[in-house]
Amino acid sequence: MGKQIPQSKGVRNIRKAIRTGFWLLGAAVLVVLAAALYWQVQLPDEISVTRDGEMRLPGNITAVYQEEGGMERAGNDTVTSAELVLPLGVSVKTVGIRLVDRETVLVSGKPFGIKMFTDGLIVVGLSDFSADGKRTNPAKGAGLTTGDILISLDGIALTSNEQMGALVQSSAGRELRLVYERAGRQHQAVVTPQKSASDGRYHLGVWVRDSSAGIGTITYYDETARTFSGLGHPICDIDTGEIMTLSTGEGVEAVITGYSAGKSGSPGELKGQFITGHTFARLNANGECGVCGTLQPGFRAEGVRLPVALSNEVQPGPAKMLTTIVGSSPKEYDVVIEKVLRGNSRPGQNMVIRITDQELLSQTGGIIQGMSGSPLIQNGMLVGAVTHVFVNEPNRGYAIFAETVRNAEKTITCKSQNAA
Repeated sequence: MGKQIPQSKGVRNIRKAIRTGFWLLGAAVLVVLAAALYWQVQLPDEISVTRDGEMRLPGNITAVYQEEGGMERAGNDTVTSAELVLPLGVSVKTVGIRLVDRETVLVSGKPFGIKMFTDGLIVVGLSDFSADGKRTNPAKGAGLTTGDILISLDGIALTSNEQMGALVQSSAGRELRLVYERAGRQHQAVVTPQKSASDGRYHLGVWVRDSSAGIGTITYYDETARTFSGLGHPICDIDTGEIMTLSTGEGVEAVITGYSAGKSGSPGELKGQFITGHTFARLNANGECGVCGTLQPGFRAEGVRLPVALSNEVQPGPAKMLTTIVGSSPKEYDVVIEKVLRGNSRPGQNMVIRITDQELLSQTGGIIQGMSGSPLIQNGMLVGAVTHVFVNEPNRGYAIFAETVRNAEKTITCKSQNAA
């Protein structure tokens, strides 16, 4: 049997170094792949860039643009694409690049009153009652549930609680055909009103709501299009949590008369009054990005003219918030943009902000209800609007990109103008 030749110390060190090198190389590859996967989720599928500006990308990512031959016109915008690449040449994803003109708007921060009537009636509750010696609920028996939207009764479009009540009474207990909407789809049902033993009137056993009112903050006005945008998030029914479908609505001038400060577990609230006879806009939409509307003829919009920042221009760091906690004149307060969540699919949660202004903290505790829509300014540009407060941390909350609000508002305005 042959004798094994012992390895020299130098050979062992070389082999150890090679193994270490492989481990380090493998770890580096994993880190790069993890970074690529992370940025694939975080980065949007399309990025807007001004024609005279530059695209700011996080994480040392660079953009390799497609050849000019691949460009095409889309309205007034130029569309191309770019491959986003990490250091060491690792591709992250290919995104659409939209070259746009810089827009300016009148940034506000003023409070406004919202009067809104729904498209149909929202079911907010079901209630049994006594009829013919037993407990009954015709609506529940027909399959209705909280959150359904009642469209018509016996072919008559439903517009108010009072109208529906009158139709039920006039039925005298005969079967009625009901059309309702659930999860975006229409359904039909047959309901038979029953005479209540307590009041002798006919009922279906359903509670409905046809309108909503509240206080919010105007983000900006567009003088050219004669439109405004505010709130930053949709108006939802307080009982069902569903977005209220807009039939008609008004924006009314308002004045803040007081507030209750926020504290952990209990959000505060602005208290205000509508100014009678001072309707300034007709509401066009209530959607994920807030409410928007068309300004009334003769209404004079006021604010600070600022450029609208693109989402890729928003960076963590100091910013200002314009909001009103007394009267109707907005004031500027210090905030910090803690995080920019570019890959978040929920438009109202594009940023995490924190109130740092000691005056505002001492008065309201931070963000309170009614501040939704308060504009955020960074580097002399409108970057976003406040949308939500963290219930357990009233000094912190979410905000939406100004670009997101602007694109949604312009799309709605175009649809409104093109409608017959």
